[in-house]
Amino acid sequence: MRIVDYLKAHKDQSFSDLALNEVDIAALTELSNLPIAGLLPSDLSGEDYWGLSTLYQALKDQDYSFQGLWQWIMDGRYELLEAMVDSQRFQDVRLYGFDSQLNREAVLQFAALVVEVPDHFKIIAFRGTDDHLVGWRENFKLAYQKAMPSQKSATDYLRQVLDYPTDPEQTIIVSGHSKGGNLAIVASIQQDKAYQDRLSAVYAFDSPGIHRETLAQENFHRIQGRIHEYVPEDSLIGIILYAAVKPVVVRSSGISLMQHLMEMWEVEDTHFEQVQSTTPTSQLAQATMNVWMLWQGQENIERFFFLVFELLNQTGIDSFKDIDKDFSGFIGNLYREGKSLDRSTQRFLMSTLNDLVLIGRALKRRRQTSEDTYYPQSIKNEVLQQVSAWHHDQPWVSVLVGGALIFSGLVLLIKPSYDLSFLAGFFLLIIFISGLWDLRYFWTQPGSRLRGTYLLAALLAFILSGAGIYFGGRFLPIQVGVWMIGLSLIRVWQFYRIHTDHWDIPVSGIVLSLATFAMGILLIGQPRLSAYLPILLALGFILLGLVMVVSLIIYQRESELYDFIDHWEEK
Repeated sequence: MRIVDYLKAHKDQSFSDLALNEVDIAALTELSNLPIAGLLPSDLSGEDYWGLSTLYQALKDQDYSFQGLWQWIMDGRYELLEAMVDSQRFQDVRLYGFDSQLNREAVLQFAALVVEVPDHFKIIAFRGTDDHLVGWRENFKLAYQKAMPSQKSATDYLRQVLDYPTDPEQTIIVSGHSKGGNLAIVASIQQDKAYQDRLSAVYAFDSPGIHRETLAQENFHRIQGRIHEYVPEDSLIGIILYAAVKPVVVRSSGISLMQHLMEMWEVEDTHFEQVQSTTPTSQLAQATMNVWMLWQGQENIERFFFLVFELLNQTGIDSFKDIDKDFSGFIGNLYREGKSLDRSTQRFLMSTLNDLVLIGRALKRRRQTSEDTYYPQSIKNEVLQQVSAWHHDQPWVSVLVGGALIFSGLVLLIKPSYDLSFLAGFFLLIIFISGLWDLRYFWTQPGSRLRGTYLLAALLAFILSGAGIYFGGRFLPIQVGVWMIGLSLIRVWQFYRIHTDHWDIPVSGIVLSLATFAMGILLIGQPRLSAYLPILLALGFILLGLVMVVSLIIYQRESELYDFIDHWEEK
């Protein structure tokens, strides 16, 4: 079940019957992300407050005109609020002390409120990044600055809340989701000891981490034992920088970045359902960002994000809602502003982005082929791995093989061979080799969940190649077509199993499998199309040869980057 299901399941239990837990804290923290500016009282004393039902009615009377993805996100948060309003458990919740700051010039986006149930607990909840562009710009400053403007605002806000006297027996918790979790941790670290001693716990839900220098501060060590961090299994936000403590990894039903939304997190009884570790995709994203930032250096990272957000500002948007309202207009403005940049700036932006892509691809390939990481390989992946080795150690081999492929393709294209025996022998050899490749995986991966599919693909290849030899190539189009259809279906099933093992689905593999399936159908339905196989083969040879030569040129140009990745991996 999800958070909203938990709220409904325990709606009749008071906090005396069932103590406050991590799921309650997550749900109450989400209140800070609602569009409550101008609604809640700002007084920190708690004498003037709103209940949940009052807030719910006020929000129903407002028209916030969210669209697209943001409307879907906000609907999930409204659903949590509605479930709490209908719950006896949350009937005594008081909301007050709301503070919101938005300053484009200072690059500051901050909001927080106090959530209190008298005689039980008080939660100081910090808002994460909302849809305003300035908030996202402030977020990315963490990549090259040790502090954000909102961190000082959060520190001051928490100190002001703690200045008010409270019942010594009352639990005081600081919490936040996304950037709000970072603010909760930093604000708690920056307090004097007397204030820190009053804090019962700090909760951060899928939040960017803190800088390494902070981990050595005495203030941090005083509060570290009370910090609780949570990240979804496919986290892309909570992996940034350094975690204050080892995070709890939560199972989520969301896909990729959507796992950032706590509404998608799975709940078991009265706590989040845990998994052993983050997914390989999350770990790869973390490694890619780390290497990219180290490679670029602080100065380049700062310049890159400054240019990106200046470019976005020039389009006239202030929030992502503006993009939803006129997406085509935004794209047109962005293109025009990008074209207006000078050539050196354009080259810098494209080069920096290109480095990020190259690093991600290189690290992904190395993790897929490492001895301690299981990933179902394909002929394509192994060929790419071998080509990379040639590029690195024997570039002359890459030139020789690439040239040979291009030459062979040109020969076939200029004077294609329609000799049936040649075609039959060539394609039956390809089918047989693919069977050997799959049989090799079946033999060398005894613990693989895909072992049965490898054996099935090998048997299909051997049966069809044997039939081709027996019939002398008379039914070649049908045999090749059956092999293409069968192999593509097996590969699609393998890709599905890859996804269930928490690897990202290879889009190129899916596209290639669908194309192979379509070609197989055509060959069976229209055997005469086999006459065009030499031309297709020629074009394939030429394309592969060009790709090999071009990739060598790119590799040589980026050799320093690849050497840097090697050094980072060794460390």
